[in-house]
Amino acid sequence: MYPTLTANDLMYNFPEVFTINFKRGTGNKRLEGVPRIAEAALSNATTSFNPNSMSYFKRGNRPVEVGLTLSFQELMPLSQKNIKDGF
Repeated sequence: MYPTLTANDLMYNFPEVFTINFKRGTGNKRLEGVPRIAEAALSNATTSFNPNSMSYFKRGNRPVEVGLTLSFQELMPLSQKNIKDGF
């Protein structure tokens, strides 16, 4: 999610962008009624281990429950035309 520096520390190497699609079942058919998401970059990632106060660690201190939250930021500003075109 964060950029790295090149060997000479003069340029940033930005992380990959994501194309997020909502599909139905095992087919490659786009899910109707769900708005499209423009190309996006991961802006935040958080994890929580055993967030439920009633869950405990098993042998070897391995969590029994892990929560993962990912936040994405669209890279293309959306306009009315974009929305009419399917975004």
